[in-house]
Amino acid sequence: MQFPKGLVIGMSLVLLAVEGAWGQRVGDEWTPRRGDLTPGLQYTALTQTGTGRLIAVGQGGALMISDDGGTNWTFDRIEVGGRAITGVVTDIEGFGGPAGVVALMIEVVDSSGGRFPFAVRTSLLRSADNGRTWTSQVFPFESAQFLGTTFYGVNLTGLHKTPGGILLAYGTTTVTSNFIVYWSVGGLIYRSNDGSTWTEAKFAFGPLSKIADAGGRLVATGLSTALDSADGAGWNGYTMSSASVATPDGTQLPFETRRALWLQDVAVVGGNYVAQAVQFIPKDGFISTSRIDALYTLVSPSPFDGARAWTAYEQPRLYGNSFATGGGLVGVGVGAYRSANFGQSWTLADATVIAPEGATVQTGPSTLVTVGSSNAAWRSTNGGSSWTKIWSPPVGPNLRMVGTFFGTLFATTNNEIWTSLDNGLTWQLRAAGQNGFGMEQVGNRLILGGAGASSVRVSDDQGFTWQTRTVGGNSSAT
Repeated sequence: MQFPKGLVIGMSLVLLAVEGAWGQRVGDEWTPRRGDLTPGLQYTALTQTGTGRLIAVGQGGALMISDDGGTNWTFDRIEVGGRAITGVVTDIEGFGGPAGVVALMIEVVDSSGGRFPFAVRTSLLRSADNGRTWTSQVFPFESAQFLGTTFYGVNLTGLHKTPGGILLAYGTTTVTSNFIVYWSVGGLIYRSNDGSTWTEAKFAFGPLSKIADAGGRLVATGLSTALDSADGAGWNGYTMSSASVATPDGTQLPFETRRALWLQDVAVVGGNYVAQAVQFIPKDGFISTSRIDALYTLVSPSPFDGARAWTAYEQPRLYGNSFATGGGLVGVGVGAYRSANFGQSWTLADATVIAPEGATVQTGPSTLVTVGSSNAAWRSTNGGSSWTKIWSPPVGPNLRMVGTFFGTLFATTNNEIWTSLDNGLTWQLRAAGQNGFGMEQVGNRLILGGAGASSVRVSDDQGFTWQTRTVGGNSSAT
């Protein structure tokens, strides 16, 4: 397949959510009943609304909500018309009034054109009441054109609210023929004043990974891409193959290396642009694969002047989402890191902070809040120098349902028996130290099998206490 010069192709092996079947059957939709939705569920994005509310979004539209800066959280989920969403939420942003929220959702659908039968479709999820109720709108663009060629599958993965109050949505175009290999072509940026009406601002280099504020301007980075804009409407930039990228000793990175650099994150601190870049091993010279060859931090005080000069510092790892604070640069991912020299080197601030999906928000000049999972959140009030775990509720175990007896739900796990009296909304430990499985009710007695060699466990008080009964060759338990 021939692609116009100037676009960069990314081959991704990441699986996306597939649109569900057309027929509705019993069991197609499930409602979470535990108070914490899913223990250990990771959240993909976090935002602060105009009222100060923090909203994190995760798999299946699961929501974590805090009105006290992250100390306490409640749980909900995104529903549209009383139904759970079926796609993957990629980002969320407070926008559209004090209580306004906008989220992006992607799913794979039948393509309306092109050579590939399936394409990614983006939808807008909007709330005007701080995330309590939601509406859905299919994004008004399903394709983009470059030099007369149409590329289907608008795949938007990020949102950015500019200092001027404009909302930007960015990503790429993505198609597939087999739900295994996904082809992403180019970088897309759309612009909106109200979160509902959108215009295309840029379709060229990419895919795009991040848009950030840059001292009154905007910077966008992606696969071999650096872009600059005054207001998000007009963009200028270049591919990294045409930039000057040198190591600290002045050695230029080879053309093939520069062309393969994927600038996955960017922040501006102390007048310096700092990008975290991955060099992927290319396929056929122009396709980026998911195999990593090298990692760099790229630093430039003026990357958009005529020299396009960056200094590349090779790194042992990526440092997650980066934020500019009064104390320097903070990176939050698998661990929290700090850099006091514009990303040239990093120090580990807290290894316990685990937020691999990127659910971190900066709520003040030196304050950051990170949601790692439904039972873990951290906060730093000193620019990332130290972190406090502010949310760590006790979480019950993963339960295996065994049945309903005496009007009560029973489940087992880790040699324990748990019960629920409210149809699974809350659970209580009824008996510990009870190994076994396959519970049955016989009259007023409960029998638990698998308790050991030639034995069962029985209870005559609805599972509060248990006794062992040995089973002989032809004998019965009494």
